[in-house]
Amino acid sequence: MWWMLALAAAVGEIYTAVKLAYYGELWGRARGGEPTAWMAAAAALPLWGAALCAGWSRRADLVLGGVGGALLLWAAAGGCALLAALETAFSWGGVSGRRVLCLLGGCGAVVLLPAFGMDIPLGPVGALTPVLLLLGGVELTYRRELRRPPARALADGPLRGPRLWWRVGVLAVAAFLGGLFLCCSLSHLLGEGAASPLWAALFLGAPLSAPAAVCWGKLVRRGESARLAPFLLRLGWMGLLALPLSDLACQGESVYRFDASALLLWLLCLYALAALFWCLRLLRRRERSGAVLLTCRILCVCLPLCALLFFWLGLRRG
Repeated sequence: MWWMLALAAAVGEIYTAVKLAYYGELWGRARGGEPTAWMAAAAALPLWGAALCAGWSRRADLVLGGVGGALLLWAAAGGCALLAALETAFSWGGVSGRRVLCLLGGCGAVVLLPAFGMDIPLGPVGALTPVLLLLGGVELTYRRELRRPPARALADGPLRGPRLWWRVGVLAVAAFLGGLFLCCSLSHLLGEGAASPLWAALFLGAPLSAPAAVCWGKLVRRGESARLAPFLLRLGWMGLLALPLSDLACQGESVYRFDASALLLWLLCLYALAALFWCLRLLRRRERSGAVLLTCRILCVCLPLCALLFFWLGLRRG
């Protein structure tokens, strides 16, 4: 049952993350600003909050145990199916393979879950498979969503005012539930509860989850890699903030099995990458002085090596 739960949650996360990122793209372009990696990155926050909520429970069975957990599971899987059906019926786009996949995935989870036992041994590879499906699915569907010009989509009417924010709110709640179930099911499959090293990856990596990663990759393909620097800097601060929050959530039981020096080295790796992107931005501005450009060229060689060194040292100490 747990691997089916993880798969259903991953399907729901694909759908909600893509739609949140797409609405963020439209919202930013309609106001003449940047094409909103910020709003797309905000789509990752429900997953981060779900990881914190699951860490608070300390054990997956405390969240999903008993009849109440089974009803909550059915409600979440059915909600994914219902959301996909409503979007298929009322969205500005026609019936697409993405919506059919989400609809079948949600309905299939509701129908097939009772047919499986409670404990199906799968191991870490099987447990992490839904995450890989999530990343791949978002990458494919996000490209399809952005084929339609955003200005035309905004002119159609359904994405104006309260309707847009109502959709964003519903999708954020769905993403939170999907992230909560994904975290709980992975924790149960790995069999170590909230103290697993997996939680370190979730707390530090959730702000870099699928919608943000896809949007940042999009910026790189457009040649706008300099915009990545502020995101990496803020990611480091979010990682620092996650440490006391997660320790508080687990009521003294440390979520991380890495020592402080390893976490510090990984944060330094992020800051080295952020500095690299700033240097690349300066290199594109030809009005800078020769000394500044020469320094940036030297740093563009040194900073990737420093980032790799920090990352390798963090792995050895972790």
